[in-house]
Amino acid sequence: MLLLNLMLFVALFVRINADLRKLDIVNNSAGSDSSRWGCRANLAVDGIKTGDPKPKPPVCNGFHSDEYPPHWWWVDIGSEKIVGLVRIYNSEADFNNNNLYNSKIFVLGAGTDLEDLYVIRDKSDQLCEMVTAWMVTRDHWTMNFTCEDEGGLGLFGRYVVLYAHLDRIINIHEVEVFEQIDINECSTDTHNCDTNASCTNTMDGFICECNVGYYGDGVWYCDDINECSTDAHNCHTK
Repeated sequence: MLLLNLMLFVALFVRINADLRKLDIVNNSAGSDSSRWGCRANLAVDGIKTGDPKPKPPVCNGFHSDEYPPHWWWVDIGSEKIVGLVRIYNSEADFNNNNLYNSKIFVLGAGTDLEDLYVIRDKSDQLCEMVTAWMVTRDHWTMNFTCEDEGGLGLFGRYVVLYAHLDRIINIHEVEVFEQIDINECSTDTHNCDTNASCTNTMDGFICECNVGYYGDGVWYCDDINECSTDAHNCHTK
């Protein structure tokens, strides 16, 4: 069969939600603009999600900023990855005080100056979206932030940064970061491409494309192109 330029060429992209995998960031490097009562930034990635909601020096059960805003906290996830979700664990006391109301989560690249608050605040294209407000889970409260671009792909970066709104303090027990990982629907044969179409894997789905000599959307149909009846062949005339 001869594929001509006049052939209808359509490929259908199918979006599938990518899997999330929790990163091991326990005891990773973390920092903040300030701390109080010795409740340092790294205590928000020490693997301990619960504890007394009110710090009792010298024992701390998480990170606590001082009383003089603005505040920000960050963690180095080790290398640049595609981040899909950030989860914050906190106490009921902090929920009632709304200390993290309107706070923002950013996923920033390796070259970011983490001491420059104005650079951080302007990274609107690297901003995660709060999808669930505080909800109780056993003996602590959690808040989830989804991180994705306009195309639905996770945000690429090395640092997860929490920026507190205006006069709010930061008091958090633990932060977890989830990497968005690819599911290869093509190799696992979990796609729905037509039998006469090829499957191309993408990070957040797959593309179905009709094979050479066929036309269609790649999923619902791929019909044979009859080059003889359409006079789209190169047979000799005599």
